[in-house]
Amino acid sequence: MANVKLYKTGKEYQMVSRSYGYTEFVKPETEDEKIKERLRISFSRTRSRIRELIVCNHFEHFVTVTFKDDNGQPPQRKPSLRKVANALRAIKRIAPDLKYMIVPEISDSGRFHVHILTSLPPEILTPFTTMDDFLPEEILKKIEYGVQCYDAPVFSKRCGFTLVEKINYLDETTDRISTYLCKTMYFDRMRGYEKGTRRVITSRNLERKQLLFAGEISDEDYEMFELAATKVKENMSGKTLVFDGQSVLFGENDYQ
Repeated sequence: MANVKLYKTGKEYQMVSRSYGYTEFVKPETEDEKIKERLRISFSRTRSRIRELIVCNHFEHFVTVTFKDDNGQPPQRKPSLRKVANALRAIKRIAPDLKYMIVPEISDSGRFHVHILTSLPPEILTPFTTMDDFLPEEILKKIEYGVQCYDAPVFSKRCGFTLVEKINYLDETTDRISTYLCKTMYFDRMRGYEKGTRRVITSRNLERKQLLFAGEISDEDYEMFELAATKVKENMSGKTLVFDGQSVLFGENDYQ
């Protein structure tokens, strides 16, 4: 028998996990090792949370805001995030139910910027085209390849250069985006942050995963779980879970 948990994530997906046996924990000895272990655990939770929110909310746009200098000084975190907050408040006048996830980041060059996953009203977006010769070459190539790219003046006028990309969800999109958002979350980069600094800032109305099933299933049924991806679609009947074309049946009480 296998211990399994099924989570409903959003309207279409569920996440599947298995309870594994005990793994020996090596207790950190030095203070530096203790700090690294706490950060490792914290980073792992952050990455899991980012992936969960992407899957559950199916955002339409990936926004990157690159802040301009403030009186000749490089952008700083707190004043930059205030500008983003003001822009979001302006958008909420048009879209009161706006959902968003903000991931602040410091680039390899040391410059602060933010990524935002959200679904913006189309009326606030201005399409970029290949005729916009002020755009960096990498953005022009994205447009040539068919990626829909926009400016959002509500951000760019307050903050600086803003790129809004339309997300075209494919099988690998969730993993690709979550990996990209976490690419600078490692020990040396994050150690200097003040205690309590939030790595992810979200609106309160985001969907979260919901536990559907927790219990034991046969080893034969679990083989189907292992063959499937961690995202599964639920059949409309509510009684059958479909994993990549294969189905596993649960009793009616399993969903209670």
